[in-house]
Amino acid sequence: MRITISLSTHRLETLSRSAGLWKDHEVIILEEPPSQEFRDMLAGRFAIDDYIALLDHEYPLFAQSQYQLLRGRAAMGAVILQSEPFIQGLLGIHEFFAAGNGPADITAGTIEHRIYKAEHEATRCLIDYYQAAAENDFQTLITTLLAFVRTDCARFRLRDELRAEEIISLLQPGKSTFVEAGGMHLLLPRYLEANLPDGWEMSVHSIEQELLDTLGLGWDGFSPGDELTARYFDRVQPNREAETLLAAQAIVFTKVITKGEVDEPADTIPHLSHEYRANRLVRSLDVAQCRDIYEQITLLPSSEAFAHAVAMSAK
Repeated sequence: MRITISLSTHRLETLSRSAGLWKDHEVIILEEPPSQEFRDMLAGRFAIDDYIALLDHEYPLFAQSQYQLLRGRAAMGAVILQSEPFIQGLLGIHEFFAAGNGPADITAGTIEHRIYKAEHEATRCLIDYYQAAAENDFQTLITTLLAFVRTDCARFRLRDELRAEEIISLLQPGKSTFVEAGGMHLLLPRYLEANLPDGWEMSVHSIEQELLDTLGLGWDGFSPGDELTARYFDRVQPNREAETLLAAQAIVFTKVITKGEVDEPADTIPHLSHEYRANRLVRSLDVAQCRDIYEQITLLPSSEAFAHAVAMSAK
């Protein structure tokens, strides 16, 4: 029996490669909390467009295509499941608060308490980062970003730990299983491999990496921020100089890349191609150059920011 983990972003350019893996699996586990609306959409009782609108989906073009493909797989007999216990728990906490309860009412030591604490700490650090951005203080921006990445890693660890436990409980003897996961859920395969029942074999596909390999670009798909996160995942020996540089480069990278979906042919790999160019740009910069460029582009839209950063780096 086999389980395949697909690490990928929600972009049209990655979907065909991910979907190519689905057809060889009898069970597909998506990275989202379960809902009756999803079951209704999958069965055709709820329009895909209406379901996407209900979710206010961040990637509607991707979702439209993915759900069409999933309907087809379900019609052919595949079992489609949803699993994201961290987000499911967070939604439950929001309902708990809406009923008039507060943080002090969450029982210490419970899964809900662990989820609340991880989310609260990461959100607090993210707010500090946004405040530093509003004040345009680059050094404080670096400091707050490093603090956020550390708390975000703790959140990732809990998310992947909880999801690995749930995925293992969902495995069906004799049925090959495909697991969807975001590109930075690098700990999920480790947690799964450590706890898989006897008789299961696991393979991991990094979809962006595979696409980049086909282009021969010689990049692993990791931006400076991704590399920084991976360092904390692996508990690499702290190196303040290296981490400061990665944080400075990540700040510029985040500013110059396109955030939303790009409505271009998927076979042109628009997001990855742009991120490859942005990565090459920021990796050539030192901390002082990152600061100077950021101060000039901070108020510009991403397309203008990228062009301006390229021009400044060439001086």
